[in-house]
Amino acid sequence: MAILSIGFACFDQFFFLNEWPQENTKNFCHDFIESGGGPAANAAWLLGLWGEEVYYIGHLQQDLYGQRIIDEFAEAGVDTSQVVFSDDMITPLASVLVNRLTGSRTIITRKMQTPPSLTYEQKLKLDDLAERLIASEEPVTILIDGHEAEISEY
Repeated sequence: MAILSIGFACFDQFFFLNEWPQENTKNFCHDFIESGGGPAANAAWLLGLWGEEVYYIGHLQQDLYGQRIIDEFAEAGVDTSQVVFSDDMITPLASVLVNRLTGSRTIITRKMQTPPSLTYEQKLKLDDLAERLIASEEPVTILIDGHEAEISEY
C-alpha cells in the first residue's frame, strides 16, 4: 500500500526557556533542538520510520532548510521524488519557544501564504506517479493537511 502525504513541511527550531522572556530583553536558552516539522511532513516521516511506502508531496525551496528536510526524509525512508522545488518558494522556518514552567509553546513561522502554482512539468510528474500507482492495483491512502490546495486538488 502506498501512502501520499500532501501538505506542509517546515524546519523547526525549538528553544526551551526556563522563564518566559519579557519584551525588549536578551535571553539565552541552554536546550535547543532542530528538526523537520509540519503536519503532512511529520506524518510522512513517522510512516517512513515504520517501513511504509510513503511519498511526501509539497513545496520547498532548494536551500539549506529545504535540504535538511529532504535529508531527514531520506533517513526515514520517505520518497521525496515528488517534492516541488521552486525558487519562488520560501522553505518555511519555525521558531518554537517552549516555556518549561507551563509547558506552553509559542510558534513564529516564516512562510508564504500560498505556494507557487504548479508548472506544466510538475503536473506531468504528478501524473506519472498517479499512473504508476493506479497500474500497481495496490491500495493508496492519501493524507492531506490542507496547506497545499493546488496539489491536493490536482
